[in-house]
Parts: sequence; C-alpha cells; structure tokens
Amino acid sequence: MNSVSIEKNMENRDATNFIDSRFFKIALIFIGVIFAPIVANIMGLWEKSNPLLVNVILLTGFFLFLFLISKSIDNKIIPYFLLQYAGIWINLNQITFIPAGVDFKPYAIVFVLSSIVTFYYILTNFKYLWKNFAFKCLMLFLMLNLFYAFFYSSDFRSSSYIDSWIENNAGLKQILLGAGYGAATREFGVGETQFLKYLTGIVPLVAFVIGYMSFYGLKTLEETKKKFNDIIKMLSVGYIAYFVILILCILAGTASMVFWDNRLRINDNFTGVDFEGLFLLLSIGFSLYISNFRPVGIPIWLKQLININIIVLSLLIILGIKKGTIISFLAGFMVIQLGSFFFKEKNKTAEASPAYKNLLPLALILILPLIAVLPFFLTSQDFIGDTIYNVTDRFSSTSTLEVREINWYHYMNNWASNLTWFTAIFGFGTDTSREVSFFLSAMHPDKGLQQPHIHNIYLEYFYNWGLMALLYFLPMLIILVKDIYEILNKSVTKVIKLFSAVNIACIVFFLLFFLAESPSMVSHITFFALLGFFESLKISWQNTSAAPQQ
Repeated sequence: MNSVSIEKNMENRDATNFIDSRFFKIALIFIGVIFAPIVANIMGLWEKSNPLLVNVILLTGFFLFLFLISKSIDNKIIPYFLLQYAGIWINLNQITFIPAGVDFKPYAIVFVLSSIVTFYYILTNFKYLWKNFAFKCLMLFLMLNLFYAFFYSSDFRSSSYIDSWIENNAGLKQILLGAGYGAATREFGVGETQFLKYLTGIVPLVAFVIGYMSFYGLKTLEETKKKFNDIIKMLSVGYIAYFVILILCILAGTASMVFWDNRLRINDNFTGVDFEGLFLLLSIGFSLYISNFRPVGIPIWLKQLININIIVLSLLIILGIKKGTIISFLAGFMVIQLGSFFFKEKNKTAEASPAYKNLLPLALILILPLIAVLPFFLTSQDFIGDTIYNVTDRFSSTSTLEVREINWYHYMNNWASNLTWFTAIFGFGTDTSREVSFFLSAMHPDKGLQQPHIHNIYLEYFYNWGLMALLYFLPMLIILVKDIYEILNKSVTKVIKLFSAVNIACIVFFLLFFLAESPSMVSHITFFALLGFFESLKISWQNTSAAPQQ
C-alpha cells in the first residue's frame, strides 16, 4: 500500500459520513429556505423589489453556491484557482459590477467558499494536515488570533481616527473623490475593515490549506502532471483574460489609466504591487518548466501566452515604479537563476514548431493593450526615454524611505519604553501597532506624512503578538530551509528542484517586500496559497513517482 493510500485511510470517516447523510442534506434545504427572507430583510430588498422575486433569486443563489461547494470538494483545482485570484476578483468588482450599480463582491463569496471547503478538508483530513509543520503553526496562530481579536485587540481600524488620516492624506483623498465618493471619509470601507482583525489568523490558514490540498489524493504521476498542466492553463489564460477585460473597461470608461507623479495608475492604484511580483515569478516558473521538461499535453500557444503574461507583468511593475516590488522581484529572480544550475536540463534538439498558426490570435491580444496606451505614446516625444528617467529618478530619491525611517525610530523607542516580559512574549494585542503608528506619525509637521500602519511586517507583527508572531513566520522559514535542502540534494529530481527554486523565490520576495510595507489580506491569500500549492505539488510528484504506475 503506497503513502497516498495510507493517507486516504487516515481520513475522518465519521465526518465524511455525516456530511453525506440525508439529515445533513435536509438541514441544508431548511437553512436555504430561511436564508432568503433573513438576507432580504437585512439588506432591505423587499422594499426595493417584489418580495417573491427576491426570495426566489436569493434561494436560487444559495443553492448554486452549495453546488459550487460540492464541485470544489470534488475538484480541488476550483477553490485553488478562485482563491489564488482573490485580488483580481476585487478589481473586477470595481470595474464591472460597481459601475453597473451592483456591488456583487465576488471576492467575499470566493473567501466564504474557500473557508467552508477548508473546514471540510480539516474535518475529513485532519491527520494528514496535522503532519505538516506549517499547518500546525498556522492552526495555532488562528486560535491565538481569535482569542486576541475578542479579548486583546484595538478597534483602531473601525475608529473615526481614520477620517482625520484620510483628510490629511491628499493622495488618498484624491483616490476616494475620483472613485465617485461624495466625501473622503472612512464610510467607504468601514463595513468590511471592522471585521479584518478577526480574519488575521483565518486568512493564512485558509489560503495555505486550499493550496496544500490541491494535489491531494492523486495516485499516479500522470494524474499529477495532468492536474499541474490544467492549473498552468487556468492561471495563465485567466490572467490574460483579466487583462483584456481591464483594457476593455479602460476603453469603455469604467476603469481609469493615468500617469500620476510619473507612475502608472490603473483604477486609482499604482501598478506593480506584490500580486504582480509573485505572479511574475510564478509565470517564469511555468515557462521554465515547459522549456526544460517539455511536458506532454501543453500546447504551444500556452507557452506563448505565458510569455505575453511575463511581458505584461514586467511592464506593469516597471511603469508603476514601486521600488519594493522591483527589488524583491530581482532578488527572487536571482534565486531562480541560481537554482537553474541544479535543475536545468541539457539542450535537446528542438522540434519544428507550428507556432505561426497561433500568431494571429496572439497578435490581436497584444493589439488591445497597445490601443489603450497609444495616447501616452502620442503625448510623449520619448516615452521609453522618459520611462527610464522616471525609474532612475524614483530610485535615486530617498524621501519615502526617510519618512519611514523616522516613523520606525519613534515606533521602536515607544516599543522599548513599554516593553515588559509579558508584552515581549504575547505582544500588545491585535491592531495596536496601527494605533501606535498613527499617533506617533502625527508628530510630523506635515500631516500628510501621518500613517495608519508602520510599513514593516516584522515591526507590526512582533509588536502585536510578541514572540507568538513566530507561529506566522516559522512556516515559511521551515519551508525555505527544506527547499534549499531539496535543491542541494543530488538524489532529488530536477523537476522538484525547479519547484523548490520558484517557491524559494516567492518566499524571498515576500520577506523582502514587506520590510517596507504592511500586508493586506489579499497579500496573505496570494502568498500562502502559493506556499501550500508548491508543497502539495512536490509531495504528490514525489509520492506518485515512487508508486507503481498503472
């Protein structure tokens, strides 16, 4: 009996039988019946439309959601793909649904779906998950954070202090007013941000488990390769589809694209954030996998599509001129290049490629972004030269770093003066770092330099949770050490070395990028889903390679 079969036998049979029971299904129907009127009443939909129609729509949506949960449990690619693109669902909501008058919030639906699926995975595969050190740490971090959120935390995120910060911050005020808000106040996000302190521990665990279970239960190497190929297709096609939709929305006027302070802003946000950096490293990993190992079932057009994604993501990062992203990406890219000495295959004779057959559709894909940026080329005599100058000028400026260094200095002095044995071990409580950062940065003569967070994940997390923050950092550090060992170990296959190199690159990017940033919930989702994904891929590849092939 191979290890995969042993893991299958470890599943919690009682939980599985309960979920498959008739009682549980009847209970879901009953919940659906009472769900519709409760939601309609809370949202005030009965007053806006026909009550019967509203109930039917809500009830139908509820059962469609249950159907999607069922499909997600059967096919583990679905929840992984949906969750990995959490940031894209937020952007699509802003440029498609909100302009149409419907705040659909697909990202919230995706996270609720992922949380339910994660709960199911933990119930039915707890022994398998508990064997993983990262899961243990993140599970303990979740329980710690739930206790902190209720009994040992700050309500700063939902306080009125944020209003004064917005009023003093000219850039954020411009974003809010430009997005159509009548006044630059905290009201635009209070409905969601007041719950974020409860999600601080939930989000990393959900993202990691969804990624870690994506290859669970596969019995042959061919199944593993096929699922990996499917994920490459879904993520690569999904991003280019999003990019095309974004361009169309820019042309239609529901999304904006401008250069502000010599930096590209799309929909009132600078381009080149951590999502683009991590996904660029992932796309490079996909490209290297196809080039070095020539997997069966990967069409030629997909390699070209991945290369287009690499070009688009690179341009977004360069034009956004976010120094942290560029530096962190270059560090991650160097890791992959160093790793290539261990995983690169010897050159093989390339077969004749019918690539010309795919040039027309790919050319059309490239034309759309060119149409959108054409006005910027026409209004600039030397667009490329100006871009190079803007990048070098941005890197030669230390203004933002100087502001953060001043904030860090006062922050650490305040930390040291209030440090006790208790706060060293357990911290000052969830979100207290943000409250302290806000009031300390208010000492600046220029109120525009006031900040609601410290722009450093290490200062923020160890202030909030003390040494308990190690439960958050240890998973990525342990995986980092294990991946380095796998690259240096001669007995490990080259394809596993490639996966380890890309995983290390993502970890290095994350650890460097947030030296000068505070992570958002989307940042946690993107990174920990990738972390779990590569762990699952390597485990499945190694187990099925060792198992007898049918």
